[in-house]
Amino acid sequence: MARLKYVLKIMQKGNNIVYHLDRDNFDSEVVTKLISKYKNRVKFSSSNIPYLTFSLGSGKVLEEVKKFLEVL
Repeated sequence: MARLKYVLKIMQKGNNIVYHLDRDNFDSEVVTKLISKYKNRVKFSSSNIPYLTFSLGSGKVLEEVKKFLEVL
């Protein structure tokens, strides 16, 4: 599922999930879509390898990751 969304790597840091994205295939409109859905739970960095940081809610980690990827 993640590869279809051009996610190169997913890792957990504390209460956050970090999604590293493929710079050449990443659609910047998806950031707007994610921010409108998750508000301040999402942060975007356009570094050499762009990444999204998603703050986990009270749900289960795997379920939160799956829901997030569906929006991507």
